[in-house]
Amino acid sequence: MNRKLFFIGVSFLVLCGEIRAGQPYECIIPGTEMYYTIHNKRGKITDCLRVVVTGAENRDSCLVVSQLEYPLDKNWNPMMDNKGFTIGPDSIEFVVLGEGFSCDISKFVDNRGEPLDDKTVKYIEGGGYEYIIRSSGSPDFIYPDRMIVGDTLCRYHFHDEWKKVATGKSALGTSSLDIVIYVAAKEKVQTAAGEFDCYKIIAETEYRIEFPLYNPVERHRMVEWVACGIGAVKLGEEDKKGRLGDYMELVRIEWPAGEAPAM
Repeated sequence: MNRKLFFIGVSFLVLCGEIRAGQPYECIIPGTEMYYTIHNKRGKITDCLRVVVTGAENRDSCLVVSQLEYPLDKNWNPMMDNKGFTIGPDSIEFVVLGEGFSCDISKFVDNRGEPLDDKTVKYIEGGGYEYIIRSSGSPDFIYPDRMIVGDTLCRYHFHDEWKKVATGKSALGTSSLDIVIYVAAKEKVQTAAGEFDCYKIIAETEYRIEFPLYNPVERHRMVEWVACGIGAVKLGEEDKKGRLGDYMELVRIEWPAGEAPAM
């Protein structure tokens, strides 16, 4: 989940005032530790995660918040690789603006519709083909401080294809990605960490590949419940009937002394 997005041109004084007035749906208090359990669709704990807010600093007229995510096994021990070495934490940064914090669709999808690398394109174009890319919308969006049920946060489309130069006809297949992210509801969520007033964010994605004899379509519905000043309380993938498959939920949160916000 890479959230390194940088925005400029925002007045520092206006930014700080608005951040105080509207707390983001993410934790920005350094020293805070959040603990999550990861479950399979039967509810059994398979892994755990420890998230530590390590810093918050003004940079390029924005507030940049850094976190470390430590993968743990189901017994809360450090995760080990197949050689017996401890797997280190992932380092994450996100940017807080006056209206919310910045994000991108990689929060919900692994394949965000990246074009082919230049070397591959040049090789195939040498055979008489033309590579065409089309997109609409932006893969970057804002998690607003003021959520409104029904609002669309992101709508993005990516399409690429090959055409035979000699005929102008489509060849070698096409692929496309569509994603819509919206605020679905306001709900109370109960976990071992307590009861939270949350907004339910839904990300609906569709991957489509079209070849002469192969036309797979993948559809996914990722769901995240977020609480003000904390961020993700629960997240996972829903099926067509609204049932969660694998999911992750907050089970404990530890604030620095005297820093716990009013919920």
